[in-house]
Amino acid sequence: MGKKVALLNYKPQATHFAIKHLCEEMAGTFYEGAAHDNQFYKFYPNQAMFIKREWWRFIAAAKESMWGILRGEADKSMRARHERRRNRKGQAGHV
Repeated sequence: MGKKVALLNYKPQATHFAIKHLCEEMAGTFYEGAAHDNQFYKFYPNQAMFIKREWWRFIAAAKESMWGILRGEADKSMRARHERRRNRKGQAGHV
């Protein structure tokens, strides 16, 4: 019975909201990297405007990121990144 209650409380809009929020975060990060060009600044004078106009271009990337999390790929890449950092720190002390 508890599972039925959980399913009744499921809101598909929550998934759409999460994807849009992730798209907006990705767009903001992209802006920070791309906003070093005067022409870019001329077209997009601030980050908020860029996000408002261009967030939808990041939908495929956001969905793929979320699928990666569900498949456990994010955990694997985070572990691999952590291992690389730890190895670099360990090697720095050796001469």
